[in-house]
Amino acid sequence: LGADGNYIVSGTAMSYKLPYEGIAGLNKWYAEKYPPSTNAPDYFLYGYCWLQTLQKGVEGAGVIDQTKIRDYLKDHEIDTIGGKFNFDEKGLPSPYSFTTQVINQKVELIWPLNVRTAEPVYPKPDWGK
Repeated sequence: LGADGNYIVSGTAMSYKLPYEGIAGLNKWYAEKYPPSTNAPDYFLYGYCWLQTLQKGVEGAGVIDQTKIRDYLKDHEIDTIGGKFNFDEKGLPSPYSFTTQVINQKVELIWPLNVRTAEPVYPKPDWGK
């Protein structure tokens, strides 16, 4: 969309711009392994985050047993490249989302404040300005 895509507000559950531990290293590794990429794509980061969760569940439970892993995760907050997570009785994480806005043709994180990469633009300038 070029400049016509500027100021679109949307959301995501993962971004290479998140400030959490491990993201910068994964971006660097991915860019070196798969040039001309400059950062890891979201699908790569989702998979890494899911595997971090499984690893922490197995290490915390001390066994490879689905019920014990689930029970461990229900009772412990875990840190991942996607942030901190708690899980409910069904094994689902608390709802979370990051709000994005396209600014200067780049997707920026604008909310929550602790992950903000750019100030939101509001109101949107008239088309062509």
